[in-house]
Amino acid sequence: MNIKLLANNRIFRNKPLKLHECTALYGLDGIEFSLNDHRMPVGKFYRELYFSRFKEFNLYSFHLPFLDVEVASRDPVWAQASTLMLKSYLQVLGQLTPAYLNLHVATDAYEDEADPKTAIRNIKELVKAADDFGLTICVENVRRGITSDPSIYREIVVESGAKATIDIGHARGSDYVLKTKTDPMEFVRGIEDRIVTAHIYAFEDDQGHHPITEPTEVEDFLAAFAANNVEYWVLEHHSEETFVVTLEAVRSWLKGQEEKSLSEKAR
Repeated sequence: MNIKLLANNRIFRNKPLKLHECTALYGLDGIEFSLNDHRMPVGKFYRELYFSRFKEFNLYSFHLPFLDVEVASRDPVWAQASTLMLKSYLQVLGQLTPAYLNLHVATDAYEDEADPKTAIRNIKELVKAADDFGLTICVENVRRGITSDPSIYREIVVESGAKATIDIGHARGSDYVLKTKTDPMEFVRGIEDRIVTAHIYAFEDDQGHHPITEPTEVEDFLAAFAANNVEYWVLEHHSEETFVVTLEAVRSWLKGQEEKSLSEKAR
């Protein structure tokens, strides 16, 4: 299994250590950076300063902004502005050649705010632009809104031509899933070959991201990711304390899988 374990930068942002020192401390392969906290500078002077902070990493990815960007918006001004803004981000991020770019669609949006067809149309544009810069866009399922429904999420991924990020906590905590008693693994089925990355933790609710305390609770997801060669596993937490719990659980599960594989080969 060629799996790379990453953390998101939010758990380290108030620490005196630099991010590369934190990755070394926990033996991680890299960091996923949230661009909700860091905007892309336009001018070359500021861009050079911005880029300098990433030179210490061999591997990183970016979570594209979503607080003021919405490519699925029913408001044509917001939809067009959001698509153009993200295209400008692609121009800059293409110079950094990250592993992938993660995209939320209709985060916490009400039903009258977001439209799947609009999302598909605009993400198609972004996928084409990303290809021109050698970038990979991965659409993530979110807990509320149109992509909390696995059938709509799959449609957006397939029809737009994007790759996929499966967020376990969003899938298991999805409003749609909880209301309809749908199997959260439906987010994976049918797009296994499109999944590039996964956000790994147990469950999300209004209190936040809950760590994995027992791997069996999310084993179906972990096994599917491993079986389909999903390379990037982001242990997505908002505190170092919860991150460490999930890290220990995931490493324990991976070690068990390796031992199982070696045992089967020895037979």
